[in-house]
Amino acid sequence: MKAVFGLRGAALSFILVALLCGFSANTAIAPDVPVIVTSTPRYDALAALRGGERFPQGAHLLLVQGKKAEPLITGFAATADASVSFDAKTILFAGKKNEGDPWQVWELALADHSLRRVIGGTADAVRPLYLPGRRLVFARRGSQGYQLIAADLDGKSELPLTYTPASAIPDTVLADGRILFEAGFPLGTGSAPELYLVYSDGSGVESYRCDHGAHRWGGQQLASGDVVFTHGSSLARFTSPLAQEAHVAAPAAEYAGAIAESPSGVWIVSARISHGGDYALKSWQPNLSSANAGSPLNTVLAQPGQNLIEPVLLVSRERPK
Repeated sequence: MKAVFGLRGAALSFILVALLCGFSANTAIAPDVPVIVTSTPRYDALAALRGGERFPQGAHLLLVQGKKAEPLITGFAATADASVSFDAKTILFAGKKNEGDPWQVWELALADHSLRRVIGGTADAVRPLYLPGRRLVFARRGSQGYQLIAADLDGKSELPLTYTPASAIPDTVLADGRILFEAGFPLGTGSAPELYLVYSDGSGVESYRCDHGAHRWGGQQLASGDVVFTHGSSLARFTSPLAQEAHVAAPAAEYAGAIAESPSGVWIVSARISHGGDYALKSWQPNLSSANAGSPLNTVLAQPGQNLIEPVLLVSRERPK
C-alpha cells in the first residue's frame, strides 16, 4: 500500500489549521499514513439503527497527516462517512451542501479536488462504501429506517439489498466481496446491534456469528482476515478458527468503533477515557496473542468539544473479490 496525499502548506497552513480545527497540544504520536476522520460536536453511534441522526450538531471531515490536520472538503454545511477508493484516487462521502439539505453521496477526486454528486434525492443517503466493478453500497432512509442499496457509481441501476422493518447500516466490504452491516437482533426487529453479512446482489444474508447477546457494531476487517468491532467499553474480534468472538485485550476506554489498521500493524482508534468526554484519535500497538493489553493508547489528535470518529486510511488497498 502507498500514501497518495502530499503535505500542504507550511507555517501559514499550520496556523490556519490550528484556528480551524482546534489542534491540540497533546497531539503526540503521528500515524505512518494519512488518516481521514469525521469531527463532530455530538456523536450518537447507534442513532442510525433507530432511524435517527448520528450527528445532530453537524460534522466535518478532516485530513490528519503527520501531526497536522486540516479540513478535507470546504464549501459544505456538513460532511462525514469517508470511504477511500481501492486505488486511493477518489473518496466517497456523505455530505450536505446546504444546511437544510438531506445527506447525499458525493465523490471527491484527489488529483484536482473536483466534486460530483453520486446519489441525490430527498431522503438521507449515508455511509457510502466502494464495491468492485465501479459500484457502491450505501444506506438510504425510508419509512422503516435505513436500508442498504447497491448502485453504479453513476448513481443509476440501484438494487435494494435489505427489506427489514428496521434500519441496516453498512460497516465495510470484506475481502471476499461480502458487505458487513449492522442491524438489530433478531434481524430488523430487535434493539441490540449485531453484525450481519450480505452479498452485493442481495443474497446470502446471515449473522457473522451465532453467539448473540452482546452489542456489536463498528466492524472492520484486518489484513489477517479477522474482523474487529466494539462493544463500546471493549473491543473483540471474529477469527476463522473460532465459532464465537474472541476478546481483544485493549486498554480500558470507550471505543466508538471503526478500527483502522495501518500498514505497520498499528491500530488507529477513536476512544475516550471518561464517559461523556470527547472521542479522540488514538493509536495502539495490539498483541492479539496476549491477554495483557500491553502498550498504552497514544494520542494522535484531540480537539476539545469535538469527537473524532470513523478513522479511514488514505492508502491504496486490495480490491475485494
